[in-house]
Amino acid sequence: KNNIIFGNKHHSAERLEQAAKKAGVTDFVKRLPGGFDFHVGEAGGLLSGGQRQRIMLARALMKEEAPILVFDETFSALDVLTAEALRGELVELWQDRKMPTRAIFLVTHNIEEAVGLADRIIVLGHNPAHIRADFAVELAHPRDRKAERFVGLVDYIYKVLTQPGVEHAPPVEGKPAGAGTPARYL
Repeated sequence: KNNIIFGNKHHSAERLEQAAKKAGVTDFVKRLPGGFDFHVGEAGGLLSGGQRQRIMLARALMKEEAPILVFDETFSALDVLTAEALRGELVELWQDRKMPTRAIFLVTHNIEEAVGLADRIIVLGHNPAHIRADFAVELAHPRDRKAERFVGLVDYIYKVLTQPGVEHAPPVEGKPAGAGTPARYL
């Protein structure tokens, strides 16, 4: 419980229950000795990576209002299936407007994750102050990872990262990768 309400001055048992349910925490917490009062150990060591991430998501949902939520490598330490499930839940919460924020800033090294989740992608170079590309992702959710446009965007980002001296154009629907307007470079 303390891990979910952390940083939330105004909380109620009802709000905690709602946030835990939305984040998929309730089911596994019920099985813990002591339920919401279970001591999770140092750095949440008695929980799996997926359980820790669900608690983090519940904590974000406890916020009454946050102009922006920052997720830094949120899914990187999780197994493939857990990460995919949590990504889907995050998108669903966002689309259903159940997130107490107007924007989510996602930091990731996973190109497919960025294309799968983001509406706008900013690709940074080795120097974090250097923006290599900045473009909108105009794909409807849920996103099909095998769709031509999805694959084209993944390939485009890979080229931007691996060929820093070359200006690349993001793919345009119905045109091969490389065709279209160049991304905005700063």
